[in-house]
Amino acid sequence: ATSIVYGIVGFLILKTGIKKIVKYKRYSELLQRGKKTVSDRDDKIDRFITKYKNEVSKEDSEIILNLSATEIAEQIKSRKLTARKVFIAFALRAATVGKDLEHIADADFEECLLLAEEADRIVETTKKEDLPPFIGVPVSIKDHFRLKGLRSTQGLLSNCDDIDTEDSYAVEVMKKLGAVPLCKTNIPMALLCLESSNRLWGGAKNPWNQNKTTGGSSGGDAGLVSVRATPIGLGSDIGGSIRVPASFCGVYGFKPSVRRISGKNNKGIDNSSYAGFNVLESSTGPITSSFDDLILFSKAMFGQFPNDFSILSQKFNDQTYQEYSNTKKLKIGYCYNVSRTEVAPGILKSIQSTLDKLKQQGHEILEFPLEQFMNIHDIGLQLIFNSGKLKCMIEHLGEEKHMPFYDKVVIPHLVPAFVTKLIVLSLRLTGQTRVANSLDNAAIHFSTLKEFYSAVAKYNKLKDVFYKYYLSQGFDCLILPITPFPAFENGKGELTFQNVFYSMIVNMLDMPAGSIPLGLLKDTTYNSVYNDKMRKDIEESLKTSLNLPISLQVATLPNQDEKCLGIMKLVNDLVKEGKEKDYNEYYSSTKECLVNINK
Repeated sequence: ATSIVYGIVGFLILKTGIKKIVKYKRYSELLQRGKKTVSDRDDKIDRFITKYKNEVSKEDSEIILNLSATEIAEQIKSRKLTARKVFIAFALRAATVGKDLEHIADADFEECLLLAEEADRIVETTKKEDLPPFIGVPVSIKDHFRLKGLRSTQGLLSNCDDIDTEDSYAVEVMKKLGAVPLCKTNIPMALLCLESSNRLWGGAKNPWNQNKTTGGSSGGDAGLVSVRATPIGLGSDIGGSIRVPASFCGVYGFKPSVRRISGKNNKGIDNSSYAGFNVLESSTGPITSSFDDLILFSKAMFGQFPNDFSILSQKFNDQTYQEYSNTKKLKIGYCYNVSRTEVAPGILKSIQSTLDKLKQQGHEILEFPLEQFMNIHDIGLQLIFNSGKLKCMIEHLGEEKHMPFYDKVVIPHLVPAFVTKLIVLSLRLTGQTRVANSLDNAAIHFSTLKEFYSAVAKYNKLKDVFYKYYLSQGFDCLILPITPFPAFENGKGELTFQNVFYSMIVNMLDMPAGSIPLGLLKDTTYNSVYNDKMRKDIEESLKTSLNLPISLQVATLPNQDEKCLGIMKLVNDLVKEGKEKDYNEYYSSTKECLVNINK
């Protein structure tokens, strides 16, 4: 009998060992496929650089790269520049600086150059006033937007061979409006983090400090915009994914209302073109180096999606935009004291300074009680965690392991419920209350459809309470931080899930919102009532955050996009001089900042 037991145990050990060996072998093969994909891309990039490196002079390149998308379009329409020359200048920048900083994903610059040459032919045969708004303007494309001929990978090794045969609807429309796709851009694995890192394309490095992240999930776009390797990045935002990277990289970003620009035919985590969860939907929007380019994008794109019946047909309302960009009196709500994580003093000072300037202009500034509406955020996350989104991600990883920044949020999907409860208890006993609360919220499981239905009903009711309060008080907009701190280190992406509440609640309320850069961080101190690991992580990060970009966000009610943009312009006009002063002083004091192309 003993020998039988030993035999069974031996067999089980052998079986487990064989499984591990097979899994490791499959992962090694997957890793090699990923390396070959990147190697093939790099070979094409090297050939492009060799062929075109002397085609645009250094002087002309500096002039072109410093132009906004609005200026580029005007110069191409006026035949002062060719789309070909513009494309080559930006492509070379993306192929060198952008590639070195791991901002780009798949790319075929030679193929995309053909579209720039086609734009020049259109300019030659078309009256200036009849030319489309984006004519000849290069645009980088976030990885999960489909672009015919290139890969949409979601940052997963298992998708490294997936080459798209059609465009996402937003890409299709941008092409029709004259834009020239430049390349695909880097993202977090599966797009659910504020750190754009994955095992296929690498980790996007912040050009202001290469130890820091560009943010996510549109981190590659924000990085390319910040180093002048693209004038516009086409991004998406479901919890801050445009505004956070724009903030971390010191550029502009706008998250429209969900119903203004189509996300149709984007690649989902299950590799399909259709969202399986619509309680919280992603918005499609731009990241730019110039505020004017947010307006160029919105004017061109609003009302251009007749084949997506979920999208509003209304065009850009310039009258509303002009009214609010020049208005004499607004009622502005602000909040920067949600107790979950204190906002860094250096960011607080800049936001308060902006509010003081608005008050001096005659606007009414009132504190908004955002804290009392944070249940919207918590229940929204519960719905996401119960939607199957994370399980779907885990299944599609294949033999690849999730990135470390997902450890806390995937635990409830990998271990029995009692294990999660033990982990939560352990965290509480060791003083890690905030992480414990976050994990506890992620672990809430709806065992029946009725429970899920009830949670959705409660979520929608709470949103209604918010809207009624906002309207009853007569607010025109909210001004909020985007995150409590500037860009954090690559490898610290776990900070995402406890600190995305200022940006994510805006998504849950479907409020259009935009990121406005305020300047650079001058105060690296941090104050907190908490004494936990998160506080120490934030304090350590801030010690190396001097002169990192900081921003605020402006948000309005759903579908008030033109009003939001108008107020953003008003705010930007107040802060842009100080921002440019900070940037120029920093450019002149360091040779290490890759944001300044003249260095």
